[in-house]
Amino acid sequence: MIDWLATMANQMGILRLMMGHGTKDEKVYTGQALHDNITLVSST
Repeated sequence: MIDWLATMANQMGILRLMMGHGTKDEKVYTGQALHDNITLVSST
């Protein structure tokens, strides 16, 4: 599931815009970074 989310975050233009990045931005999200952040959000 995290791998799928990482793919979506890195390749889907609308998701990148929602995260505050342009569609041509070089920012790449790793599965581990997403997992860590989801864990932080779900623990609050």
